[in-house]
Amino acid sequence: MARIVIIGAGTIGLTAAMLLHHEGHDVTVIERDPAPAPDPQRAWEDWPRRGVAQFRLPHHYSARFARTVSSELPALADRFVDAGALAWNPIDALPAAITGGRRAGDERFDVITGRRPFMEAVAATHAADLGIEIRRGVAVSGLEHRILGDGTVDVTGVIVMDGTIHADLVVDAGGRRSSMATMLRAVGAYGPIETRCDSGYVYFARHYRGEQTMPPLRGALLQPYGSISIATLPAERGSWSVVVFASSGDRAVTGLRRVDAWERVVRACPIASHWIDAEPITGIDVMASIEDRRCDYLVDGRLAAIGVVPIGDASASTSPSLGRGSSFGVMHAVVLRDVLREVPVADRRGVAEAFHAQTRQRIAPWIDDTTTSDQHRVSEMQAAARGEPYRTTDVNWYSSQRLARSASTDPDLFRHQLAVTQSLSRLGDVLAEPGVAERLSTSVGGNALPGPDREALIDLIGGAAPALADRPTELVAR
Repeated sequence: MARIVIIGAGTIGLTAAMLLHHEGHDVTVIERDPAPAPDPQRAWEDWPRRGVAQFRLPHHYSARFARTVSSELPALADRFVDAGALAWNPIDALPAAITGGRRAGDERFDVITGRRPFMEAVAATHAADLGIEIRRGVAVSGLEHRILGDGTVDVTGVIVMDGTIHADLVVDAGGRRSSMATMLRAVGAYGPIETRCDSGYVYFARHYRGEQTMPPLRGALLQPYGSISIATLPAERGSWSVVVFASSGDRAVTGLRRVDAWERVVRACPIASHWIDAEPITGIDVMASIEDRRCDYLVDGRLAAIGVVPIGDASASTSPSLGRGSSFGVMHAVVLRDVLREVPVADRRGVAEAFHAQTRQRIAPWIDDTTTSDQHRVSEMQAAARGEPYRTTDVNWYSSQRLARSASTDPDLFRHQLAVTQSLSRLGDVLAEPGVAERLSTSVGGNALPGPDREALIDLIGGAAPALADRPTELVAR
């Protein structure tokens, strides 16, 4: 049994805590925000989580999230559903003309989802019921450590206001705002290396509630329309959100901050329009300057630190456009659990080496896929705004677009596309499956989504607006 401290009581930190608790480890979770988790039914209204900028902004929990939690923490999956999380399957929700009807194996697309405050409150309640200690209002100000003979920093605990919490392993689940890299450098570590770049999107989101469980699906949850995209995201107990997003450099879209302009654009897109025929519970929330971030503990082939490992967004965070963060986070928590099954915690360097190697093998390719897809989509949006076709030398991008178009006319290709969008399969693996490439090459594909062209979009918004550089760009959280 090891003493493990997890920094961050978000969904991923709590998931990791449960996985390690079930392995017999002594786990303590510390969280800088002081407010305890409320009843999940009141979390949206009552829970201040000021340390999480996106706490009340839209989230997507994909089939990969549900599949991982259901297989690794089945009691938690049941707890989500019993508390009111939406358990659904896109195969059942979409018209049979698209899906071909239910087939054996379609249960892999089962989704368990909800708004982040609700999901996190359920996870916190379940973790506490398991006997996991969650200390709230505890901020880490430094690291207890020693310097090994080769200069490697060995972290042996965390320094907090009322003393030091000793640990055999510190797990950084502090999210995209993690300060671990700064704290490590402050004690003499030569890493980790952080790389950051603006993902290039600006998001305009609104939350709704209605009498139905969720609006009927007329197409995919994520819909590209030239220089904008729309995401429709169901959540718990008859709540959902609608997001319009575009390139952050697009001057014309800033008018989407206005409810009237935003509603006109959504209503011009028949696949999404009925999602706003409900009671709005927010105004237009704006997200911009969202960074793609990576934190690499391997510097020139050497470990910058041992005794500490980052998971989820603390390790690598991507833009919200594809809704993959929660899935990657729980996958990463499982990686850590698996490493500690194979390598004794007493082998501190061995744990770090195995964890970072497994992260590069099992998590990094998904991150690469996501950032590449985002870069292409932003560039495509920018080209559409200029009235130009988007061109690239990356043949995988064209394959991904052909797969998306063909999904509406071919039930087999639809399932491959759904596996990609729900983070169950990587695009490259799908394209490598026998017969898929040939089927794609002969597919006629579907028609373009019905929606406004660029000129109509500008008219709907109400004309060009000032450049985004002239507007606030920080995250806006209600």
